[in-house]
Amino acid sequence: MIRKGLRISMIFVMLLGSLFPFEASAAYTEKIPIYTGGSTFDANNDTVLQSNLLPYKDLVRVNSVIKDYPNNLTLWKGPRRYATLFNGHPDDGGRMQGNTTFSAETKTGVKNITAYQFAWIHLAGPFDRSEPTTARVIQDVNYIDDSMIRNMFNGNPDYVLNTSPEYYVMNKKSRENYGNYYWIRDLARDSGGEADNDPEETLTGVNETYLRIVKTDYPDITKFQVKSGSATEVGKKLELEFEGYEYVSEGRNNYKWLIEVTGPKNGTISGSRTSTKGTINPAKPYLKRYTGKFTSGSTYFTPAAAGTYNLKLTITDAVQRSTSKTITVTVGNPSSGGGGSGGATCDAPSIIGGDLRYQYELDLQVTKIKGETVDQNTTTSTPVEIYRKDFSASRAAVRSEIQSDKQRVENEKAQLESQKTQLESQKRQLESQKAQLESQLASAQSAKTSCEATPPDKDGKKPDCSGYNSQISNLQNQIEAKQKEIEAKQKEIERKECEIATKEAEIAGFQKELDDLQALEDQWETINTDVLLTFNGVQKGAQSVSLREGERKTLYFNWTLPSNGTIKAEINPRRDLGIDEVTYSNNSLTTPIYIATWEMSSCNINSSVSAVVMTENIQGSSRIYREYFSGSITNLHPKKLRAGYGFTYTAQTNYSNEYRPSTTGIPTAAVASYNYAAEEISNVQNLDLISTNGFLSTLQPKKYYVSRYSGLVFDSPNPSSSKYDPSDPLIDGGRKWYSPFEQKDGIYPFDVQIGRVGVNHLGVCLRDQVEIKGTAMDDFVKRSVLPDHPFPAQSPGWNWIGKENIITKLKDWFYNND
Repeated sequence: MIRKGLRISMIFVMLLGSLFPFEASAAYTEKIPIYTGGSTFDANNDTVLQSNLLPYKDLVRVNSVIKDYPNNLTLWKGPRRYATLFNGHPDDGGRMQGNTTFSAETKTGVKNITAYQFAWIHLAGPFDRSEPTTARVIQDVNYIDDSMIRNMFNGNPDYVLNTSPEYYVMNKKSRENYGNYYWIRDLARDSGGEADNDPEETLTGVNETYLRIVKTDYPDITKFQVKSGSATEVGKKLELEFEGYEYVSEGRNNYKWLIEVTGPKNGTISGSRTSTKGTINPAKPYLKRYTGKFTSGSTYFTPAAAGTYNLKLTITDAVQRSTSKTITVTVGNPSSGGGGSGGATCDAPSIIGGDLRYQYELDLQVTKIKGETVDQNTTTSTPVEIYRKDFSASRAAVRSEIQSDKQRVENEKAQLESQKTQLESQKRQLESQKAQLESQLASAQSAKTSCEATPPDKDGKKPDCSGYNSQISNLQNQIEAKQKEIEAKQKEIERKECEIATKEAEIAGFQKELDDLQALEDQWETINTDVLLTFNGVQKGAQSVSLREGERKTLYFNWTLPSNGTIKAEINPRRDLGIDEVTYSNNSLTTPIYIATWEMSSCNINSSVSAVVMTENIQGSSRIYREYFSGSITNLHPKKLRAGYGFTYTAQTNYSNEYRPSTTGIPTAAVASYNYAAEEISNVQNLDLISTNGFLSTLQPKKYYVSRYSGLVFDSPNPSSSKYDPSDPLIDGGRKWYSPFEQKDGIYPFDVQIGRVGVNHLGVCLRDQVEIKGTAMDDFVKRSVLPDHPFPAQSPGWNWIGKENIITKLKDWFYNND
């Protein structure tokens, strides 16, 4: 079986002391680049990766100098890593198995190592201090085939390659997709073993890429036999017993058993049970941390016909590894004895069969979980959708099959009863014929007696009665023959009665199956269990729930979110319902959850910021919903101005929410900061919201007012400043920002901070600039002023009233008059 696409036959080639999978094949390309950012992590480096191996976090392919967080240790184990294989854990005496010695570049240089000849790629992450940096050892799915699963992991390829998830790896910046990969941890786990990075470096001197795989064995059947004292006759329970060991890692102890019966009549018996972990198989002590002992419960079948049966027991562990053992059993007919009529006595059982051919199926699932962003240390509500799969169609098919078998046997029984009726009719005819012969015999005997009683005639001779003897003898022989025929018919009738009784026992068995099936449906019609919610492994809530088949429910957990992390919802966490589920792989789902970021963008003419508002995991398909807030400065005019003048501009913002598109984002504040301000005005000012539709908002500087003659700027049409002269009328200066008349030439940037909006209280910082060059005085007309006629309008202006003498007293000086 080749998994999900093209598999290329494995070729291993040594080149320059390193071993690459498929190196000799032109189809092989090592796509993922090694990190080029040196010893520290740079999230903006071109070789940073993203993958659902580590959702929503950054990873890198490890280089020779990068260090982890928080231990500040170098992560390098060589450009490629190779796994040393052990059968059983080395701490328990597990032995290296299936390795070869070859040259490879390791943590400490090129060395000979003892490992399996296949290279793995070493990724690591995260580096954002949210959690410790850990390894992700992977390889392209196209280079993992059936033989590798068997040889490297001792797993069942059909199960492993259809169970282990595939992970994408892509370039964070360019979004280039490097393909799909298997994680060595998943392949080992789904094969029944485990893989680790040898944290204690026990492989020093053996394999200094420090990677190992611990393999475990297929199940062992140590006993399978007919139970001591069990009957081995038709119609009686033939009891069986078995025991052995399974070796699946991580405490997984569920297994299935199947007994296939072949012989005069075929059939199967099956069930599922759990082993007892913590036991040791004396023959395999090196597997003790994984060993679970299994024993049979009440296991039997009722043979319906005599003969030799082959019984094949198959044990299948939790990762679908199977082992079989076969025994042979000879079944005899039931014991028989004499009856009152010389016929056989039927020892038909009251029931034959009755072992339900259906294993009740239960599958509880967490089908959806959402992580809603809220402020730190506030209440969040986590919806968890759960579902109970509907297997009623399977049971209906089994019920139909049982009813069909029952109907078939009822028809056979009816045919036997018809045959019995015919035999009874034939027997009655024989008995009638026998009665006629007996009547004839009685007549012949009476005639003979009468003949013999006749007195001699006159000649003294008695009648000759000898002729009756042959007639009587002949009739007696016929009667005896009829009696034998009657007895033979009676035996046939009794055999039919026994066959009918056997059919009735079979029918009772089928009826028992139907009754047991109905009892199971009644027993498990409603399941009562718990659903747990945990955050970073700490329980945050538990709810009891009842589910019928096909029923789907949504539960809500209200709890306080302290930080970013991962939430997990799990149904039936204790696995204590008294019945095993079909699979436990879908009993839980996880999703990240975040606290509000309160993020402010960097300052630019156009700025934007985004953050997560909701994460969602629907049956393993993850999605992140974000909110976006952007802004820009437009219509800046004029961009170049003189001191004492003002400029205007418009700030626009736009808000959107992927999860709730109808959610609006209207800024609650907008503050502009300038490097200068006109007299009487603060250089930090609020902007006015001019218009909004809830998503797109427009803001401008507030209105300012300029004194006509003094040029003073005020932010109110009714200034309270002591410098305000009521006789100097105010002019509407518009939505402009004014500079002082004495402002020096130069480039003057200004910032506008707008926010906060959305779940994450987002803000944007907008930055632009104007150039001030020159002053307002540049516009004044220069002319000569004579002290005897200083005012062109013949009367002084407002700012010269009462001050005329300042200039008129210069008349004598001007004309050189003493």
